[in-house]
Amino acid sequence: GGASTHPCTQPDWTAGGVRGGREGTQMGGGARGSAMGAGGAVRGSMVGVGSVVACVLLVVLAAGGCGAARQPVAVGVELFYLDLRLIDSRNVLFEVNVESRYTWRNDSITSESSLDNIWLPTIQHTNLKKREYGYPDVLLAGDGFVQLRTREVSKYSFAFKFSSFPFDEQEPHIVLEAVYQTGDHYVQLYSAQDDDIDSMISHKDEFTVEGWRDFRNPNVIVMPKVNGVGDETNVLVIGFEAARVYNSFLVQQVVPAIIFVMYSWAGFFIDITSVMPRLMPILIAVVNLANFNASLGVIIPRSSDTTWMEVFALVSVLFAALVAVELLIVHNFARHGKRELAKGTDFLARVIFPGLYIALFFFFIIDMAAEEPLWAAFIWLVPWLLIVLVAAILTVLYRVLHVMRKHKDEPE
Repeated sequence: GGASTHPCTQPDWTAGGVRGGREGTQMGGGARGSAMGAGGAVRGSMVGVGSVVACVLLVVLAAGGCGAARQPVAVGVELFYLDLRLIDSRNVLFEVNVESRYTWRNDSITSESSLDNIWLPTIQHTNLKKREYGYPDVLLAGDGFVQLRTREVSKYSFAFKFSSFPFDEQEPHIVLEAVYQTGDHYVQLYSAQDDDIDSMISHKDEFTVEGWRDFRNPNVIVMPKVNGVGDETNVLVIGFEAARVYNSFLVQQVVPAIIFVMYSWAGFFIDITSVMPRLMPILIAVVNLANFNASLGVIIPRSSDTTWMEVFALVSVLFAALVAVELLIVHNFARHGKRELAKGTDFLARVIFPGLYIALFFFFIIDMAAEEPLWAAFIWLVPWLLIVLVAAILTVLYRVLHVMRKHKDEPE
């Protein structure tokens, strides 16, 4: 088959034979295991003879042993995610029950041919983390075609994107790559699923994973690769998108954090001479918010990505801590007999603290959670800050007029 064209149409497998492979956790059946063992023996012998002889043998093998260039065998790949069982943010992996189908042309095969000792491609899942268990391999043959079907339950690692956590969407995927095999041919992978890409996740309504939804956009990325002997092969990245269910994070963490921040503002409405009643809400809020921030390490790993949740927790802690600074300022004014100035500071804090907190909350929602451009977040932030500024000015004017009226009404 050619390097860039499909070598076959879907054959009629009813005319072929079926062979069950050896059960276990190994990727290939018995024939493939023999091929892998033979390849390993050849490579091991090369190392034992010496570097010079190894280079000579490698060239001979690459050329097919008789001076001819190795020819590609186009192997069509189909992947079916039968059950998504787990997406583990903490350990950055996912567990899936997956079926792989590999189809290639073999003109010497007919419906009457024996499938014993037939050549099989050796294909590995390079991001495999742990194979839980495998099913027997199935080998199908039609006139001029062979198809190998494998199925396994395994865990695969992939790079998570945590910046918008817990509103994030992830792209779990499996990476397939052909293993070097000796002989006159080498494996060149291509996607045989392009015309029916949605079949990859056709079982999405039966996925048993918890905490994830909206499984969509199945895709195949083909990355050309040249192996160590100059064979032009391909690496296939086959995956889909999944969105995290964030309701529980809002109920259990975000909303309680907002309540604690608001609770720390209770001192703005307590008499300026009552230091301890004003201080206690601040301490309670800061301690709980700090614990909330520390608990995020149990859910997601500490990575190079700063998440929305971490920024939200940090901003909440800072706002609660700044209330303590406001308390010191007010207490200092009151201690020096500037009672009206102290009360005015409390009035101003009632406007500035909620206003700025809301402004930053939605700024980071737009920028990090929704992953909109930075200018879009500033479109929200700047007008809101102007509103807070106007409200603060009006509050100051109101307090000035109130004090002036109060002094005017006082007897001389």
